[in-house]
Amino acid sequence: MITYALSVTDALMWFVRMNTELENKSISVERLDEYSKLTSEAPWYLTQDNFYHDWPQSGCIDFINYSTRYAEGLEYVLKEISLHIEANEKLVLLDATGAV
Repeated sequence: MITYALSVTDALMWFVRMNTELENKSISVERLDEYSKLTSEAPWYLTQDNFYHDWPQSGCIDFINYSTRYAEGLEYVLKEISLHIEANEKLVLLDATGAV
């Protein structure tokens, strides 16, 4: 009777371990499926020839009522910002916590 009880306990422990491992593997497959459905970004390439030759030597940047968010459907993180930046000026953006 004791031998039977121990073998049942071992079987239950094996079942729980296999069930946990199956769940972990399923999550990995779900992640791979999600990544495979992401839209690709444009390839990044930059050569010295096309970068410096056409780069302006002076100028400015104007933002007029500029708004942006991290992803479609999320709240705007910058809302209707108007800003003029002269050539060689430096700019730092901080959030409410002071993080850059």
